[in-house]
Amino acid sequence: MDVLDSNIRFASQEDEVKYWRTKAEETQRDLQALREEFLEFHTSSKELEEEMDTTIKHLDKEKKDFTAVNSRLQEEVESLKRKLESLQTARHYEVSKLQTDLCEVTAWKEEHQKYIIRIEQLNDDLERQNRIAALSLTDFEKNLNMALERNVFLENELDGKEILRESIQRLKDEARDLRNELKVKGMKFGPDVPEHSSTPDLPSSSGVECASVTSTPPSSSENSRTPSAMSDNSANPNSAENSSTTSTATTNKGSVISSAARISALSIVGDLLQKVGALETKLASCRNFSAGSEQPCGGLVASGSPVNSPRSVPSHISGCRGQQLLSATTYSDRRQWKGSIGHPV
Repeated sequence: MDVLDSNIRFASQEDEVKYWRTKAEETQRDLQALREEFLEFHTSSKELEEEMDTTIKHLDKEKKDFTAVNSRLQEEVESLKRKLESLQTARHYEVSKLQTDLCEVTAWKEEHQKYIIRIEQLNDDLERQNRIAALSLTDFEKNLNMALERNVFLENELDGKEILRESIQRLKDEARDLRNELKVKGMKFGPDVPEHSSTPDLPSSSGVECASVTSTPPSSSENSRTPSAMSDNSANPNSAENSSTTSTATTNKGSVISSAARISALSIVGDLLQKVGALETKLASCRNFSAGSEQPCGGLVASGSPVNSPRSVPSHISGCRGQQLLSATTYSDRRQWKGSIGHPV
C-alpha cells in the first residue's frame, strides 16, 4: 500500500494534504475499530481463559477422581485376579479329587454290582436248598408221624399184652389154688367126687349161679386188681364177667364150692390163654409185616429205632384213629385214645 501511495501523483499540495488527512482519518477509524475488537477479544479471551481454567480445574479434579477410581479398580482387579487364581487352584484340586473319588466310586460300584450278583446267586441257591429242605422236612415229618403212629399203636398192643399177661398170671395162680383146693376137697370127700367130672356139658351159666350163691365178702386178691385190669375187663365184657365170676369164686375158699364152678373157672382160664395166644400171633404177624415194609428214610425214625423194629406199626392204620393218635401228644390224651379204640389204658 505504501508503494502504491508513493507512486500517487498529486496535482497540488492541498490535494495531497487532503488525501493524507483522509487516509489518517481512515487509519484512525481502523485503529479504533481494532482497539475495540482487541478489547472485546481480550475480554472474551479472559472469560474463555477463566472458563478454561475452571474446566481445567474441574477436569483435573475429575482426573484425580478417575485416577483414584482407576487405582482402586486396579487393586480390585489385582485382588480379584489373585482370588481367581486361588479359586482356580482350589477348584482344580477339588476337580482332581472329585475325579479320583469318581473313579473310586465307579470301581466300588462295579465291585458292588458283582457282589450283588454273587449274593443273588447265593440267595437263589439258598432258596432252592430251602425249598428242597422244606420238601425233605415235609416227607420226614410224614414218615415221623407214620412211625409215631406205629410206635403208639404197638405201645398200646404191648401195654395190652402186659396187662393180659398179668391177668393170666393172676388167673393161673387162682387156677393153681383152685386145683389144690379141688385136690384137698377130693381127699376130703373121697373118690366119690372125681377131679374131672362131666360138668363141661353143663351150661356155662351154672358156674356163675354157683359162684353167686356164696355171699362172703371179697378177698384181698379182688381188691388188689389194678385199674388197667379193670379197663381191660370193661373193654372185653365177656372176659370181665368171667374174671369177676372167677374172683368171686376164689373169695369163698373157706366154703363149699361145687366142682362145676371150679371147672367153669378152668374153662375161663383156657379161654383167656387162647386169647393171649391169638394176640401173640397177631403181634408176630404185625412184626413180620413191618419188617417187610419199605421205608424212605434209611430205615430210621426220629426216635432212633429202626423201621423194621418190633415196635413199628403196620401202615394200614389211618383215618380218624390216625388223626386222634397224632393229636394225642400227652399221656392223658393217649390214655383217652387207647380207650377210644378199645384197648386197655
